[in-house]
Amino acid sequence: MGKSTILLFVLFLFTACSGTKDVKEDAGTIILEAGFEGGGENTPLVLSEVFDSVTYFPIRSDDVLIGMIGDIRYHNHRYYILDSQQNMLYVMDETGHILNSISQKGPGPTEYITLQGFDVNPSNEEISLYDNSSKRIQVYSKEGTYLRSIQVDDIIRDFAVLDNGEYLFYTPDFMKGNRRGVWRADKEGRFKEQLVTIDDKFLYGGFIRSIFAGLMMPRSV
Repeated sequence: MGKSTILLFVLFLFTACSGTKDVKEDAGTIILEAGFEGGGENTPLVLSEVFDSVTYFPIRSDDVLIGMIGDIRYHNHRYYILDSQQNMLYVMDETGHILNSISQKGPGPTEYITLQGFDVNPSNEEISLYDNSSKRIQVYSKEGTYLRSIQVDDIIRDFAVLDNGEYLFYTPDFMKGNRRGVWRADKEGRFKEQLVTIDDKFLYGGFIRSIFAGLMMPRSV
C-alpha cells in the first residue's frame, strides 16, 4: 500500500513540476499511470468510479479509543493505524483485535516527541516512525521493540520504506537550505539521489491541508 501510494504521488509530481528525473523501475514494480481529463480544470473525484465496495470492522477492545487517524497502512494481514492525537501507533489484525501498540513518548534516545508519519518495511515488517521535533526516524520491530534511530538532516513531510531498507523522502517546503521534492536515501538516512525536483513555480507549500483547507482561496495558475 505504501509503495503504490508513493509511486502514484511521484507520477503526479512528474505532471505538475519541472526539472524531473526519470525514476528507475525495479523488477516486479507495477506503475499505474493516472490520467486526468479536462486539462488543468478542477473536477470532483467520484469515489464510486474508483471503488466498487466498502467494508469495515469494529475495533474489538473496550479500552482503545482512537482520537484522530493520521495515517493507515496494511501489510501481511495487519492494519497499522497512526493516532496523531494520542501520538501513538496501533497494530491490529483483520478482525479488529489489537496485537500491540507503540507509545514511546518522551525525549529519550529510544522515544519520540511528535509523530509526523510512519511506514512499514515490506520485507521484514520493521516500523519506521518519523519524529518531526527531533528530525529523527525511530525504528521498531513489528512487536514494538525499539531497534535503532536514524537522524534525518532535512525536514520531511512524508516518506516510504523500500524493500531493501532505503527510504523515499518527500517535502514541498520552501525553507532555505531544505531539500525539496522526492529523493532517495540509504538505510541511514543519507542522501543518494534526487528523483523529483520542485521549483519555485510549485504552488503548494508545506501547510497541513486538513487544517488550512478551509482557509485557502482559489487562485489562477
